[in-house]
Amino acid sequence: MDESEIGISILAKAPIPGFSKTRLIPLLGEDGAAKLQARFIERTVETAREAAVGPITIWYTPTEWGEYFARYSCLSSVRLMPQEDEDLGCKMNRCVANRLSRFGELVIGTDSPCIQAIDLEAAASALLSRFDAVLFPAEDGGYGLIGLRMPDIAVFSGVSWSSENVLQETRQNLLSLGKQWGELVSVWDVDRPADVVRLAKSPAAELLQGIYVEAT
Repeated sequence: MDESEIGISILAKAPIPGFSKTRLIPLLGEDGAAKLQARFIERTVETAREAAVGPITIWYTPTEWGEYFARYSCLSSVRLMPQEDEDLGCKMNRCVANRLSRFGELVIGTDSPCIQAIDLEAAASALLSRFDAVLFPAEDGGYGLIGLRMPDIAVFSGVSWSSENVLQETRQNLLSLGKQWGELVSVWDVDRPADVVRLAKSPAAELLQGIYVEAT
């Protein structure tokens, strides 16, 4: 696949104690939750680079933490952009509108360590050859990835973000707009303490090293 065909945008929150992964603080503490977020960011960038489907943009927040993310700017095909203060739908549409790729953009967060490079390759291929949009449905009713050939804010219109209806409402928007979409792998996010326990039993358990020890 030509490097300029399908890009990947990563929405990343800086690993600030008390700011990132706050729902994990009761289990991991502020420092532990922040350290896990840092590892999630690193893993997501590594996975995107391994997929090698096109240029990568890290959209980071808060904007004053640009120096932290600068460590990734030295990597080939990686660009840094600050997130705007707007709702999630506008952020994702902005990712697609400001893409460096020719034919579309995959937008992911950093909360789904189960996503692998082969999954991103499959999403890029599906978007390039078959669909107007692709989704990775998440178990919580959202999605861990959305890919679009072209920006269209209507895809995200009226979506109840941070609810169990995100996926269904996005599907309805895509249907109403007459877009063809594909739903590929099912994913899960690490948002709650129970998800940490699940992560500890997964192939990505090394992310918890020195942060969490599963009770025996």
